[in-house]
Formats: sequence, C-alpha cells, structure tokens
Amino acid sequence: MRVRRLRLGESAALAGAVALVVLLSLRWFDAQGARPAPHTSGWASLGWVLVLLLVLAVVGALTLVVLTLAGAAAALPIATAVATVPVAVIGGLVLLLRVAIFQPTLGAGLPSGEVAVQWPAYAGLAALALLGWGAWRAMSDERLGARESAYEPPPARPAPRLESNR
Repeated sequence: MRVRRLRLGESAALAGAVALVVLLSLRWFDAQGARPAPHTSGWASLGWVLVLLLVLAVVGALTLVVLTLAGAAAALPIATAVATVPVAVIGGLVLLLRVAIFQPTLGAGLPSGEVAVQWPAYAGLAALALLGWGAWRAMSDERLGARESAYEPPPARPAPRLESNR
C-alpha cells in the first residue's frame, strides 16, 4: 500500500467521508421552545433512509480509497467511484431538503419553525458535497504518470513486399 497513489479525488472523498462520520455524531437539531430541550445526533434525527444513503456514500468513498491504496486494477476504483457519485448526489439532495425544509420533530411533536438547525448540519452538507466531488474527480483520474500505466507501443510491422507481374 502506497499513500502516493492517492490523488486529489480520493483524498477529497476520504476527507469528506471522515468528516461526515464525525459530524453525524454531533447535535444537528435543537428545539427552541421545548423544556427540557430535546436534542439528538445526526444519526438519530435524520431517519433511517437518509442515514442508509449517507452510510452507503461513506462506504463507497472508503472502498474507493482502499482499492486505490491496494493497487487494484483501475476498473475497480473507477467502478466504485461511479457507484458512489449517484448515492452522494441523491443523499445530498435529500439531506438538503431535511435540513432546509423538513426538520425533524425531535420526538416532541414540534413544528419545523421551532426546531433550530445547528452548525454540524450545514457542515455535514459540505462534507457530503466534498465526498461526492472527490468521487467524481476520481473517475477522471487515469493515472497516466504511474509506473504501472506506462505504455510502450508495439514495434512497427514491416511493409508488405510487392511482387511484380512479368
């Protein structure tokens, strides 16, 4: 495993995945008018479908990095990046809607207007965007400068002989 194999795309996807996991452990929403104020982490407040999408995006990004570090054939990391990008995009759209419009009730039956969005929610959106962008960037990385990607063209074939008709 060589860390030098990681390019910008894989590094960005890794940074986004690690940041997203850390941010999901923090408080994303808080109730303004409820006493005592209920608050939950991102894992508990987003709903299982959205959490599943986020976990799939994180697993895809980590798989992309591991396959790249392991020196797998180029098709495997690229296929992983191709699968990770749509999951990150769909998860990002659903997460944006959840944070901006449809805040959770936090188990207290609160309307969306009384639920305050905390900074980890916005940072989680940015981390997911970084993860998706990194996977997108990793798809275009062909590693032409790598030693194993060196291409030596085959030798030229000799020209056919012309036979004269006498």
